[in-house]
Amino acid sequence: MARLTIGQASRSSGYSKSTISRACKEGKISFTREGNTILIEQSELDRVFPAKRDATPRQNVLSNESNITTQPPGTDGEITALRAELEAAKQMLDRERQFIEILKDQLDTMKRLIPDNRPQVEAAPPRRGFRWPWQS
Repeated sequence: MARLTIGQASRSSGYSKSTISRACKEGKISFTREGNTILIEQSELDRVFPAKRDATPRQNVLSNESNITTQPPGTDGEITALRAELEAAKQMLDRERQFIEILKDQLDTMKRLIPDNRPQVEAAPPRRGFRWPWQS
C-alpha cells in the first residue's frame, strides 16, 4: 500500500499535520522513518483517522479553478432554518426578560406591603487600639 508523508496524510484525511504528528509521537499510529521523513501507511492512517466527510485536499481549495463563493447544495435551506431558529430564540429571550421584570416588580410590591418587624440592633462601637484575640 502507499506510504504517505505527514503533509500528504493531512491532506488525504482532513486532519491537521500537528494532529497526525502528535499521534505518531504518542504511539497511536505506526510509522517508519526514512531520514528525517515520517512515512505512514495509508491503511494505518485510515484505521486511526477515518477520512472526514468534508475533507478537501488543500491544493483544490487554493487553486484558481475552484470558486470559493459557491456554497454546498442545501446550504441556503440550512441558513434559512438557522435564522428562523435564532429569531425564535431571541423572542424567547425577550419574553424571559419581560417575565423577570414582572417578578422584580412583584417582589418590590411585596416588600413594601410586608412590614419589617425585626428588632433593631445598634451596632457596637468600634474598639480602639489593638487587642490580642485571646484577651477580652
